[in-house]
Parts: sequence; C-alpha cells; structure tokens
Amino acid sequence: MDLISGIQLMHEDAVKNAPEIRPIVIQGMAEVLAKSMGVEDLEMMGLNILPEQEQMFVASVPGNVHGAGVIAYEDFKDKASERVGDQSFFILPSSIHELLIIPDNGNFDLKGKRHVLSFFDTIRIVK
Repeated sequence: MDLISGIQLMHEDAVKNAPEIRPIVIQGMAEVLAKSMGVEDLEMMGLNILPEQEQMFVASVPGNVHGAGVIAYEDFKDKASERVGDQSFFILPSSIHELLIIPDNGNFDLKGKRHVLSFFDTIRIVK
C-alpha cells in the first residue's frame, strides 16, 4: 500500500467510525451555559427555557472536546435540522470544541449573531 492509499484508507475509516465513537450531541444553549457554570437547576438561573422556545443550540461530542468536527458527519445537517424544528439554520463555528446552531426564524440578524458569538466565546474563555 502506498502513502496516498494509506491516507485515503485512514480518512474512510475516520468518516465511518467517528460518528459511532464520538456521536453528535446537540444541546440548548441554556443547558450548556448552566452546566459550564456548575448549576444543576436551570430555573434558579432563569434559564428554564422550554425546548420548543430555545433559540440557540450547541453541537459537539460527549465531553465537548474537539467536537466541532461533527460538521463533517454525514448526518450532521439532518440531526441539526431536526433539533431546530426542521427549519433552516445558521452554523457558527465557535471553537474547535463546538458549533453554534441558530434557527433561521427571523429572531436574529447578522449583527445579533456576531454579538452572540462574541458573548459565548467570552463565557467559555472565562470559565
């Protein structure tokens, strides 16, 4: 086996096995923020948002380490669309660990998305 064939085989194996070994986890932003602050009770933080009212989601893998690669999973778009209520959505790379998913429902404009991303990165860096 030559080098190119070996690299191609490793890529094929990664594409096949990564979703099984490190499956996609998509959570509402309120839940992610509460967990990152060590808070179990979302209501205590004022973050008790009903799932159908959630306006932002975080996609990653279990453990949230190097999870942004889920964007390359074959079923990523389907799972993200399902999580946001089968509507169009924006994907904002937040870091190598996660992606932000925001439903395209008219509630966020481009300026708002930049603000949200900046705010989320600040929260994650401070922790």
